[in-house]
Amino acid sequence: MLSFSPIYFRVYSNYIEIKDKKGNNIIVTKGDFNICYNYISRAFSPFSIIFTINRPDEGNHKIELRNIGQEDIKKLNKILSENLGITLQLCD
Repeated sequence: MLSFSPIYFRVYSNYIEIKDKKGNNIIVTKGDFNICYNYISRAFSPFSIIFTINRPDEGNHKIELRNIGQEDIKKLNKILSENLGITLQLCD
C-alpha cells in the first residue's frame, strides 16, 4: 500500500483503492472516466475533498477524504494516470 499522508493507495492490475486514515475508501477501475473532486470547507478539516465517480449503470459513488492538500491531489492524479490512464479534474 502506497502512503501519502493522509491518504493511502493500493494499486492493483485493473483498479486502485483509495483510503483515508479513518478507513473510508473508494475503488477506481480502468472503466471509470467521469472522476472529479471538489474542495469543501469543514471547521476541523479545512482541506477536505469530495471525490466523485459517476458510473452510468450504478450512479455516483462519493467519498469525503479529509486533510487533503494540493500535493496529495497531484500524487493521486499521477497514480491514476500512470496506472489506469485516468485524469482527475475538478467537478463542474
